[in-house]
Amino acid sequence: MSQEVSLLKEGVQKYNLNFNQEIKFGQMRMLVVSDELAKEGIMSIINVLLTDPDISPRIYLVIVKGNFDEYLESQLDKDENFDYSFYRMLKHYEEKNQGELTVVNLHQFKHLLYTPYSDPFLPVFKIEEDGVNYEGTALFKDDKLVETISSLDDRIFQLINNDHYLVVLPIQKFEIVLGHVRSKVIVDIDSSYSTMTYTVNIDTRIEEL
Repeated sequence: MSQEVSLLKEGVQKYNLNFNQEIKFGQMRMLVVSDELAKEGIMSIINVLLTDPDISPRIYLVIVKGNFDEYLESQLDKDENFDYSFYRMLKHYEEKNQGELTVVNLHQFKHLLYTPYSDPFLPVFKIEEDGVNYEGTALFKDDKLVETISSLDDRIFQLINNDHYLVVLPIQKFEIVLGHVRSKVIVDIDSSYSTMTYTVNIDTRIEEL
């Protein structure tokens, strides 16, 4: 069942007017946002979610390129647990501290959105013939998507941004694959507060040459 509405509560009201049994909210675990909508801005969506006590601040936020509704309908005919598997994948990478892909929940996005010292970011998945594939990280300016980074740029972002590790880091230019890559980031600000210097120390081993 689907419904096009401006507000979440309005959707529930419309369902209840059309069905003989009252609709109740289940457990919301993910919010999937189209990349077109993300480029326009998602501040109003985030504020609605934050003010609804029925919605957990730990729900995952995901940007998707392509028609996710259509793809979801086609997959549910083949695999009833597709949506749950998608959720479990995000949860796995969050719990294992692996920086193979970006994982952001509502609470983290809110913190990045409302602090003056940073802008938010979210994972981007693309719908292709073989499934929903991770493409990279969406970078925001305030609440609007402005750029998507992928491949090596995305992996470097993972190492600089947090203390997660990469199982493998292929560097095609040097025909080498690094394994179990960890980083230590040191940030220095000069006395005039005009220059910030990042020093990134990498601890890894050569997996393949």
